[in-house]
Amino acid sequence: MAQNILQVENVKKYFKVGKKDLKAVDGVSFALEKHKSLGIVGESGSGKSTLARLILGLIPPTEGDVYLLGKSIFKASKNEVKQLRREIQMVFQNPYLSLFPHMTIGSNIEEPLRLHNIGTKKTRKSIVLNLMEQVGVPPQYYNSFPHELSGGQQQRVAIARALALEPQLIVFDEPVSSLDVSIQAQILNLLLELKRKTDLSYIFIAHDLAVVEYVSDLIAVMYLGVFVEFASTEELLNEPLHPYTQTLLKSVPVIGGEIRDITISGEIPSPINPPSGCPFHPRCPYKKEICEIEKPILKEVKPEHNVACHLY
Repeated sequence: MAQNILQVENVKKYFKVGKKDLKAVDGVSFALEKHKSLGIVGESGSGKSTLARLILGLIPPTEGDVYLLGKSIFKASKNEVKQLRREIQMVFQNPYLSLFPHMTIGSNIEEPLRLHNIGTKKTRKSIVLNLMEQVGVPPQYYNSFPHELSGGQQQRVAIARALALEPQLIVFDEPVSSLDVSIQAQILNLLLELKRKTDLSYIFIAHDLAVVEYVSDLIAVMYLGVFVEFASTEELLNEPLHPYTQTLLKSVPVIGGEIRDITISGEIPSPINPPSGCPFHPRCPYKKEICEIEKPILKEVKPEHNVACHLY
């Protein structure tokens, strides 16, 4: 039986806005096996980035817990937290803002090794050069500064830095959304190559389903702080069950295909004043009376295919 590298149990994160709670993440549970990749997709404001920061332990949950390699990130001792930090890393949306502008490319990649007292200056340089080769950054950029590189090269450097400690899990938060389409493809292919060559597991967060499906073994569809569907990529693409997922799939462009009306009525509700019942019901063309009253739970309706919808 495959071992779970990550276990998320009923995680919630509420932020106080005046006297009200902004429910950024409102009860998310899932497990990720080793060597698997999970794509999390949803509109802006669905809670994807907040969930990423919870998984990394960057912010505490209002409720619930996150387990990495069987250990709670939030209940771990200081020594355990330091060790867990080596096992999980993050790559952010804007590579230039995530890199230290006053440090060279070599120093940026070396920094995690230095902070964890790994190797000597000489051996760390060798590791850094190997990482640069691994992600496709020419060695002549070792003494360059981030502003001297293109956006795509900067993101390769950010990935190299995330790989430096040989983590078991990397969280990619919209890592290609700020890049040109041609550069996006190069970065996505790099992730697939790294996954083939290493034991890496990763979570890939994006608002573009076409990007997520390309690099993910599993896909979770997130809406207003909750998962509304969770399945293998093949299963979800072949038979999407939730009306929101169906709409997202219709928005994926098809070369030579006909243009379809994929507009959902209304906008995503505010997480400060979420609707009663199912969070998607104000925009759902199939809503029933129960949808306005009772919030559906994420449940398995087919083998390894979970959906939160009263239609099933």
